[in-house]
Amino acid sequence: MKQILFLFIFITIISKCYSQKVLDSIVNKGTTALGIDVLVNIFYIEDVKVASDAEALLTGSNGVYDIYLRKNQTLEEAKIAICHELIHIYQYETKSLIKKANGIVLWNGVNYSYNDIPYEDREWEAEAFNKGMKLFKKIRN
Repeated sequence: MKQILFLFIFITIISKCYSQKVLDSIVNKGTTALGIDVLVNIFYIEDVKVASDAEALLTGSNGVYDIYLRKNQTLEEAKIAICHELIHIYQYETKSLIKKANGIVLWNGVNYSYNDIPYEDREWEAEAFNKGMKLFKKIRN
């Protein structure tokens, strides 16, 4: 029984290390596919505090970004979340999405208030969901 438990713990540790390498590979493939030269760090947190159903949180600017993933995601969910956030990075780097002060964003030249538009109705989020899934399908292997 002890040998089985040790093997399970050993496989779990190796799996977590391998998963980080896989996620780093997704970032590298994604940034290459999008044609953006940026530094992206991946971190795990217990719970993303921005929204109760958030899969990830993106911070950063000017070519250096951090993606925070929930720890309890499956590997596939994490890959999809990374692809979604990579689209946001692309939006920031190409200046189609610009964060301004006081919850205002500039999306394709038009000012919007974060607080006035439900998350699911934000055009930049719709684009990140659509293009993020296409990116995921393109680079997932």
